[in-house]
Amino acid sequence: MDIKDLRIERIRTKMNEWGLSARDLANKAGISESGISRILSGEIEPRLKTFIKIADALHVDYVWLMGYEDKQENTTASEVTVLFDRLTPSEKTDVERYIKYLISIRGGDQE
Repeated sequence: MDIKDLRIERIRTKMNEWGLSARDLANKAGISESGISRILSGEIEPRLKTFIKIADALHVDYVWLMGYEDKQENTTASEVTVLFDRLTPSEKTDVERYIKYLISIRGGDQE
């Protein structure tokens, strides 16, 4: 597998993990949907700036996404962020209230 195919595979894998369509990824990354489609089809090779936007949207390191590292760091915070982003505004408010409640019952900002 060449580097271009590896990059496409990694983008698709992360999109599938987070349940993102090309349109979803485009919106999160601030890139046109057609641009994402052209990247995923192998028609174009994105610039570094675009890789960074896509990596941020997928919550992965851009160096890994570009195929230069085998090790990928997945953090719980990234997973929570992705899930939180999928909530409605009302649900986000409920989650924020619940987090504040949990902090208050354990005595503030202790770890």
